Amino acid sequence: MAIDATSQLKVGARADIHIDAGLYKGHYPSRLEDIQGELLALSHPFLRGALLPIYKDMQFEVIFEDERSPVAVRASAVRSDLASTVPLLWVRPIGELIRIQRRRFLRVPCLLRGAFFPLDVEARSPMRGDWRECEVLDISLGGARLRSPRVGELRTEDRVLLSLAIEGNSFMFVAKIVRLQESPDRLKEIAIDFESLFPLAETALIRFIRKRELSR
Repeated sequence: MAIDATSQLKVGARADIHIDAGLYKGHYPSRLEDIQGELLALSHPFLRGALLPIYKDMQFEVIFEDERSPVAVRASAVRSDLASTVPLLWVRPIGELIRIQRRRFLRVPCLLRGAFFPLDVEARSPMRGDWRECEVLDISLGGARLRSPRVGELRTEDRVLLSLAIEGNSFMFVAKIVRLQESPDRLKEIAIDFESLFPLAETALIRFIRKRELSR
């Protein structure tokens, strides 16, 4: 598949390589260094200070950062180029490049355990804010719906700091409460909108949402 201008991949864009199976399963930061025809040159990922072993035809997912929205693609390793100033990993995209639209990204049901800190409760009443356990009932790139037995002193428009483990890693999300309501089991539900997403948290959340959707 030739990479043309319509793909809107930019040399220099930060990337995340996701290997989903095998001995080197994990996430590795990279960068798009060059585009030549149907091939993409990524800065070769490292593992503990050494080049990550990647064999020919090995497949993995790459998510590129973009000022508008992330671009995801499945790729196959072609060759390594260690003679360059920056060691390169040349890959060939498999299938279409997918631009992930943040606003229209699917909200998926889940049941994740987390905790939140009520920032504005602490601002209004110093020493009254504390970490409160919660369950995440559904989530998207735009926000989430939480359930918690402790919502005292919370108000709509309050800002909270949400701590959440995704794929074994902990991430922080700054969010604003948009709705408070009682659930059928008489626990309180909290609808929040994310104010901003750190790049690593956004990448992990994109992968989580895609996996949840594919498993449905």
